Amino acid sequence: MQQVHTFEHQPRLSGLRRRVRRGWSAIAAGMLIALTAVVPAAAQTPQQAHTAAERSAPTDFTAYVANRNSNTVSAVDTAAPGVFTSVAAGSLPNDVAVTPDGRRAYVTEDASNTVSVIDIAHNAVTATIPVGTNPEDVAITPDGTSAYVTNFSSNNVSVIDTATNTVTTTIPVGTAPIGVAFTPDGTRAYVANFRSNTVSVVDTATNTVTATVTVTGGPSAVAVTNSPLGTRAYVTGSGTTISVIDTASNTVIATPFTGISPASVAASPDGTRVYVPNGGSSTVSVIDTATNTVVRTISLTGRPLGVAFTPDGSRAYVTNLSFGTLLAIDTATFAVTTAATVGSGPVAVAISSTPHPAPPTVTGVSPTSGPLVGGTTVTVTGTGFFTAPGATTVTFGTTPATNVICSSSTSCTAVSPRHAHGTVDVRVTNPAGTSATTPADRFTYR
Repeated sequence: MQQVHTFEHQPRLSGLRRRVRRGWSAIAAGMLIALTAVVPAAAQTPQQAHTAAERSAPTDFTAYVANRNSNTVSAVDTAAPGVFTSVAAGSLPNDVAVTPDGRRAYVTEDASNTVSVIDIAHNAVTATIPVGTNPEDVAITPDGTSAYVTNFSSNNVSVIDTATNTVTTTIPVGTAPIGVAFTPDGTRAYVANFRSNTVSVVDTATNTVTATVTVTGGPSAVAVTNSPLGTRAYVTGSGTTISVIDTASNTVIATPFTGISPASVAASPDGTRVYVPNGGSSTVSVIDTATNTVVRTISLTGRPLGVAFTPDGSRAYVTNLSFGTLLAIDTATFAVTTAATVGSGPVAVAISSTPHPAPPTVTGVSPTSGPLVGGTTVTVTGTGFFTAPGATTVTFGTTPATNVICSSSTSCTAVSPRHAHGTVDVRVTNPAGTSATTPADRFTYR
């Protein structure tokens, strides 16, 4: 485990929403309590009623995983599980959120005091934004215009204009803020203040705190959803319960028991279920939002932390700190599978509905021949070329080309390397893979 800050500057020091900073190395694996009792599931909701065929062919979403110990963000294809690219982030990434249009991911970086912006089309960092001290969580407004970032040691929230990627205002909140989430209409943000044992309610029109709600000790994660009974905020504590806030009155109306150390929380797209990974008991609690009771306890192996639903609600993805993996839970059957091995210390996950990039194709090269010494500038045409510097590479046979410049997603130029006499395939690689060989990609050295 990486060296972390002293107590005064450590977010997530108590309760697993504070992820790895609590110091999991002090907890022996044999001390983890496996809660194996399973509560009978309630009747299936519409979002759960998928056919076996639908579940065997999941919609093509991309999961973005913040890996705190390896300083990376992994991109995982949910239809064909496995990491198809990894993006370098700043120091100690804590959280990740994707814009509603699926074009960008925002990543908080605890030790860098920054937020990185990832262009999802190219899976490359396009901006780095200075924020407060020890940024924890990030949430995007429903209209995509702003990103709110909690700063644990600054006791405030940075508001980023996503059009300019600059901080436009800073909102003072409680002590040691961690979680943040918006009401579905975007008019309010709920901020969990870990050391104040409160939740600040922020009016997003004025960016001021309009109410403060006292909750279960050590609040860390927040999810807000339109439940069957109205809009509710679900806030994890550091013990074995969560607080349910009625957002109409801003009062706590329930405190259902979960497992030990609830780490994060996410609501299903239809608002009928809330999933809570419990890092201290290696379980995920499924809460019925109509009754605010746990209707299913899913046992896992390891320490679950982050959770997010696919936009269609068919799956919930959970990061597993112990094994560096991303787990997939089928919300109809509650079956758990490993979607991918990601980086070290995966702590958060967000799902984009934007299809991940496909491997490139090559439909032509011009000219189709050149001298053995190389040096020929060759135009390669096809699909799936990335224009970001370094995001696309070209090889002649197995030898890399030089001076690769992609002017569009369908055209690149590359300088041929030195090679022996004969015909080779010109292949293009992007973060999703490498082009298949075809007669159209052949180049002859004479």
